[in-house]
Amino acid sequence: MALGLAAAVLAGAVTLATSIREGVTPVAIAKRVGPWVDVLQGSVAQWYRHRHCGAGATPLGWPIALDDTVAAAACATDATACLASFVPPRLARLQPARPAEDGTFAWRLATPTAPADVLPPPRVQIAWTPPSHLRRDTERLALELDTFCDDDGDAATIEPCDGTPAGERLLWDRPLEARLGSVDRREQRLFEWLANNAVDCDADGNAAMDPFCDGPVLDGRIDAALVVEVDGDNCDDAHARPAGSRCVDPVLQANLLDRNADGQLDFDVNGDLAVDQADFHALGC
Repeated sequence: MALGLAAAVLAGAVTLATSIREGVTPVAIAKRVGPWVDVLQGSVAQWYRHRHCGAGATPLGWPIALDDTVAAAACATDATACLASFVPPRLARLQPARPAEDGTFAWRLATPTAPADVLPPPRVQIAWTPPSHLRRDTERLALELDTFCDDDGDAATIEPCDGTPAGERLLWDRPLEARLGSVDRREQRLFEWLANNAVDCDADGNAAMDPFCDGPVLDGRIDAALVVEVDGDNCDDAHARPAGSRCVDPVLQANLLDRNADGQLDFDVNGDLAVDQADFHALGC
């Protein structure tokens, strides 16, 4: 009888310990994952600003849709503009296709749905796939992390956190830059961006490209062969030249108003043939 009672007590203790461990583990993981999500968001914002908002910004299409494969492609051609250079090593091991005890992360940028005349800045969507031993605990994890689940991978609808299917992810949908920083620093970024990209190619307001931007043809597009350089200093005349910077030979340089040669004015996301402050904010810079 004594042995039986001892066995029952031991079994109860083991069951209780297992239950406590199963309850504590998701909480412990969540306490690590939450800060990692914040770090990843900050890293994506830094990479995005470096790549698409700086002096050598890469033109973007609209609406904005970028993901970590874009960053990987950037690594191949420009290591300094790669997302990996902004992600701390302790977080890098959690990136997709890399085994990690705390699961894997993925991210994408998307422009939220809005009326045609509204240009909202992009949002960052961060997904976390828990490790295999926690995939039945997604409901508890979602409660701890104050987020929702994504079953189908489209990040557009909220699905129940029920652990089904096995690859169910937790998802955060936030503004690209949650902490906008000081007003002075944001204004400085705006002035720097405008100095390198601002141009008004429809000064007369006739909804057609001005001759300065499009040569003799007022067809509302950028001519790929056009060199915008009229004063002989080998500089792009559409932009103010930063002090001390060197000019490029226009013969060797593609049209700086249309660096991606798509026939449209770079960074003009609202289609008004001008690049200005409205485009800066819409691009999330």
